[in-house]
Amino acid sequence: MLSFRTICRNIFSNWAGFIVHALIAFFLTPFVLHQLGDARYGVWALVMSITGYYGLIDLGLRSGLTQYITRYLARQDYDQMNRSASTGFVVLALLGLIVFLTSCCLAFAARLIFKIPIEVEAEVAWCIFIVGSGTAVQFWFFPFSSVFVATQRYDLSNAIGIFTRVLTALAIVGCLTRGYGLVAVSLATAISNLVDYLLRWRIAKRILPQFRISPRLFGRAYFREFVGYGTWTFICHSTVQAAKSSGPIIIGLFLPIGVIGKYSLALTAVKLYEGFLGPAARVFYPVATNMDATGDIQGLRRVYITGTRMLLLVAILIGFLGNAFATDFFRLWIGEKALENAHGSIPGTFRVLLLSAAITASQSIGAQILFGRREVRKLAWMACVYATTYLVLSVGLTPRFGIMGVALAAAISAFVVSVAIYPYVCCRCLGLTIKQYAREAYVRPVVLLILLLQFHWFKDAILPQPTTWLTFALMGLATFVPALALAMVVVLTPSERSLASEKIMKRFRRNGSRWSHSAPLPTWLFITVKQILARFSR
Repeated sequence: MLSFRTICRNIFSNWAGFIVHALIAFFLTPFVLHQLGDARYGVWALVMSITGYYGLIDLGLRSGLTQYITRYLARQDYDQMNRSASTGFVVLALLGLIVFLTSCCLAFAARLIFKIPIEVEAEVAWCIFIVGSGTAVQFWFFPFSSVFVATQRYDLSNAIGIFTRVLTALAIVGCLTRGYGLVAVSLATAISNLVDYLLRWRIAKRILPQFRISPRLFGRAYFREFVGYGTWTFICHSTVQAAKSSGPIIIGLFLPIGVIGKYSLALTAVKLYEGFLGPAARVFYPVATNMDATGDIQGLRRVYITGTRMLLLVAILIGFLGNAFATDFFRLWIGEKALENAHGSIPGTFRVLLLSAAITASQSIGAQILFGRREVRKLAWMACVYATTYLVLSVGLTPRFGIMGVALAAAISAFVVSVAIYPYVCCRCLGLTIKQYAREAYVRPVVLLILLLQFHWFKDAILPQPTTWLTFALMGLATFVPALALAMVVVLTPSERSLASEKIMKRFRRNGSRWSHSAPLPTWLFITVKQILARFSR
């Protein structure tokens, strides 16, 4: 039986991890820049960029390992699970060794490859070596990290991540305020990451006592199993990522180089939107894998239909706020004069990119189900269609429409894949008809979207232009509350609304005026969502 307590707990913990990470990055970045100076901060950014590519070395092996650990655990086949995990450990340990040796070579050759000031050459070498070594250790510990996905304990994983992110931030602040330099920052980061890996290893052993790794359990059949899955997953993710990353490059080919910064501002804001929706969808990956491993096709259908409808509720609601306040946000953030230029509007570009992200989010539950069912070749094929469409349209539209052309290319490509292709593939995979899926998953969210567009016009007519961040936040709250009420009425079915109303009134009567003390908002939300989605467990 599908536990919605688990799903809600995982979604909220993912959101908490995302928010903490974003806040730490927001406040820590200017402090580090001020303390290190432009040259050394540039070195730090370079080191992070170089070591960031190390993640490509595994060619999807980690995703394949996670898939089969989850699958064997769902069947309670602990012997197969341990053999797969042990095989993955051996392979990833070898890849970790490659990463370590690569870091040693890059540390030696960095001064020959990059234009590095003489006074920081030694620091660059040490930073690459230290951070690269820490990344190598991560490869060795990864099988234990996959246990948190397999057991659907995202809450514990995020708790560890939040703790170590805060620890890293405090260590970096402590090092810099005491006058230590870039090497100390690298050591603080590496040591904090090691603490993260050790905590995951220890807690993984506690939540899954049957999990055991031994090189003697290595098997070629298990290697071929998760390599086949991981390779197609790698193609899928890398193709989409390469296409999305090409936007600034295409702009640089056709437009003045300074225009890239305007596009990047809009893209950065959209990534916050994607970062909020992505964690909500990812928790369905182990759910889908578990259901597929146990043959629960009916459960997968319910997850696909109702999960898509609920995620569209969130996507449309947050997207509505982003669209309604885009101009005010960018005006307060970067100033009135920077909003418009000869090559496109930043708020307008943001709105089109937001539409693209919302369309993509509409099939994020479907993507997790296809990953869980190991339909990775179909996913890779659709990723290639998206990337090809995006690149062709970007090259064709950018010279004519400026930065808006890249945004339009993203929106059209998302529509082609996520609206025209994805539902057909997913419905065929699950034995659903397109008509049934569209009626149960899309009709209510589309009605909500139409009503919110009318509400947008009403908001512009009665609310003044915010002049400070405080008035901006208050106006956003005043818009969000009625929009949320409208969304709950329109998107939820009568039975879901009845369950929600009953739960709210019951809790209000039980706690009276002390409700806010006895039931923190996240707890109340998860209880309500659990009741609303009770149909899943039937």
